[in-house]
Amino acid sequence: LGGKYGNPSKIAVKKTRVNLKVGKNARLRVEVTGKKLSKTGKKVRYVSSNTSVAKVSSKGAITGKKAGSCTVYCIAQNGMYKKVKVKVNS
Repeated sequence: LGGKYGNPSKIAVKKTRVNLKVGKNARLRVEVTGKKLSKTGKKVRYVSSNTSVAKVSSKGAITGKKAGSCTVYCIAQNGMYKKVKVKVNS
């Protein structure tokens, strides 16, 4: 009973708000914690709610595309997530 590895129990994000200029980058620092996490358990997926305003890479680097605001979701492997509000200024 029970696997070798546990599930993520918490996601911590250093900044919950990011302000960028168009064409500039910001890096998200996200930490996933839990008991006995495997390498895949520590992985985080990043999704932008509006990729025309801000694009986010698989490593958590946000690039400002055009002025506006959107939300970047940092999603752990088990579905837990944190939201980061992104505002892009021209």
